[in-house]
Amino acid sequence: QGVYRVNTAVGGNFGALTTNRPASIVKAMGCTSALIGHCEERNDKAGILAEAGVTDPAAVNRLLNQEVKLAVEQGLSVLYCIGEKSEEQDRWQEVLGEQLSTGLSGVDTSRVVIAYEPI
Repeated sequence: QGVYRVNTAVGGNFGALTTNRPASIVKAMGCTSALIGHCEERNDKAGILAEAGVTDPAAVNRLLNQEVKLAVEQGLSVLYCIGEKSEEQDRWQEVLGEQLSTGLSGVDTSRVVIAYEPI
């Protein structure tokens, strides 16, 4: 039982993104954990942001931070994935540090396990 998604609209409603599952609904379905920040999720979010003209590299980490917070608030444990792309390997410490500091800002990390997954 490790399915997750974030509350997709203000107030925790489903919103228009019907493939996303709010953390509250996932909890109600009996799931106990969430996988957040997987490389496909990071790439998907980065692509959507790029289409919208967002060039801030920390934007994905801020979105993931919201997901982690909502999952933890619902009592789920979180497997938070971090990892650098091949073109970022020379500055891997900076990239992973940003993913950790921004992605887990304000989060009760006692409910979070870190997974390293190079992209």
